[in-house]
Formats: sequence, structure tokens, C-alpha cells
Amino acid sequence: SNNKHTFNIAEYYKQNFYNIERLKKYDVVIWLDGTIEIINENVSKYILDNIEENLMIGWSHEHRNGFLIDEVIASDMNRYTSTKWNNQEQPYQNVHKQYINYLKDDYYEQYWNRYKKENNNKNMGVWLTCFVAFSNKNKEVRSFLELWYAQTLKCTTQDQISFPYVCQKLNMIPKTLPNTEIKGKFPHSCTDFYIKHGHGK
Repeated sequence: SNNKHTFNIAEYYKQNFYNIERLKKYDVVIWLDGTIEIINENVSKYILDNIEENLMIGWSHEHRNGFLIDEVIASDMNRYTSTKWNNQEQPYQNVHKQYINYLKDDYYEQYWNRYKKENNNKNMGVWLTCFVAFSNKNKEVRSFLELWYAQTLKCTTQDQISFPYVCQKLNMIPKTLPNTEIKGKFPHSCTDFYIKHGHGK
């Protein structure tokens, strides 16, 4: 009720989809931003073959080097900090305060060092949330989604800040792409699975 911007309303469908009756019958739900163009006919098969063991599948953010503070700094933009964005009123959203509160709640940047080594991926620790797959009938995933959505309601609509916090809080780490099977030299814009186009209005 504090933020009726359509960008915020969309977060319900992104993070709380398991409460939508027509989606309950599906074993897997994949969130795709409107900017994503799927270019590989085998995406669904790969997700289905890997989701049960991993529960979540997502892409690391190649511009952040796995540091959430870098995502916070990059998120200091009108989309969150302006009281009017995309011709709609919204409250000021303090992404820096959100990060400080996470640090107070024991968020630890070095937590990801082990995962960076294990996955040979220096970007582990910050994920793109324009493409995320979830097992839809798992209680752990539901707990993850509940806590993730709570951050949107309590903090800001910048869910790429809250996603690593929830991963760490619940010790739930997505199967992270790109990897040795699925390439994506520039996961932010072009991968074996998709092309990411610019945001429109």
C-alpha cells in the first residue's frame, strides 16, 4: 500500500507467484523480464534437467564481481531514488540504507569467496534477476520467495540487492550460469539462452 507504482506491483508476480492459483499446477516457474528474448529452443529442457537438484537457477552479474555494495552503488538511480519515475509517483527508496541494514543483520561479502572458487566464477554473489528459474513445489523455495518478497515490501523494489541477502540468509545458492555447459561471456546482455534488450517505457 506504500508503493502502488506498477514496477512494484509486478514484484508480486515475480516473487510471490506461488500464491497465484493458475500457477500452482506447474513444477517449475521461470521469471523473465520483458527485456529478455529467448534464443535457444533447449532452455526448458536444461531447466527441467537441473532444477530439482538445485531448486533455483540464475545468472551471475558480470559487472559486480560478486560484491553487493557494487550493486547498491549502481542502483543509486532515478528508478529507485526519484519520487516520480516513468510518469508515476513513488516513495523515495534508500538502497544504501537497505545495504547497511543487511550488514547489521550479518550480511558478509566474503561469504561468497568459497562459492567463487568452487564454481570458478568470480561473479558469484550477485545475480541478475531478469532470468531466474524456481522449483515451484518445494518448501525451501517458498521460504526463499517469502523472504525475498518481504524485502521488496520493507525496503526497496531493487530485488537484485535483496536476492543475495536472502541467498545468504537461508544458505540457498542457485545453480549459477554461465558455466562449462552454458556460455555467456556477457550475461547481462547476451548468452547461449537469451538476449537482453534495453528497458523501454
